[in-house]
Amino acid sequence: MAERVVAVLGYSGRDASRLHPICASRLTRARELAGDGQAVILSGWARRPGGTSEADLMRDASRPE
Repeated sequence: MAERVVAVLGYSGRDASRLHPICASRLTRARELAGDGQAVILSGWARRPGGTSEADLMRDASRPE
């Protein structure tokens, strides 16, 4: 089977301190597409200086609890 890399583009609204539902949905779909052991690239910026980036919010949401 060919290797796959999935890129997830960030999305945020006015409250950039938490993961936006659209971004969370993109992250869930990326996990489905990538499968086990495949690369997922997270992309997104912080809306406020010193804030948490969308990529960091997605990374944190991806970690096992």
